[in-house]
Amino acid sequence: MSLSSCNTKFFLFIGLLFLAMTSGVSAGTYYNGIVTQVLVGRLTNQVLFSVTGGSADTWPCSGTHSEGLNYAFRLDTPDGEAQLSAILTAYSSGTSISVIGTGACTILNNLEDVDYVWLGRP
Repeated sequence: MSLSSCNTKFFLFIGLLFLAMTSGVSAGTYYNGIVTQVLVGRLTNQVLFSVTGGSADTWPCSGTHSEGLNYAFRLDTPDGEAQLSAILTAYSSGTSISVIGTGACTILNNLEDVDYVWLGRP
């Protein structure tokens, strides 16, 4: 294999990696803080929770929840089960969590749907 062929494959790989990383950027909020409330099992498969002490860049939902909750997701998917595990870990340990929303408010009209969570991100 020639050096130019290796270079071409390397740059192609880097380009594809960059596209993969940027294509999943969410249109929703990015919020970093501490989980202060978790409501599990609403309508059997919903989780609602709040994150405080940080800041959100925007808020896409209509109004705010009366209990100060910010985000919602469903438990009836493998993603939801993993998100619940991460949120309960952050809640019980007081670890900072970053929540990235989808920009949609489909579970409740005043709570943003969760895209993914990130533990320990400053």
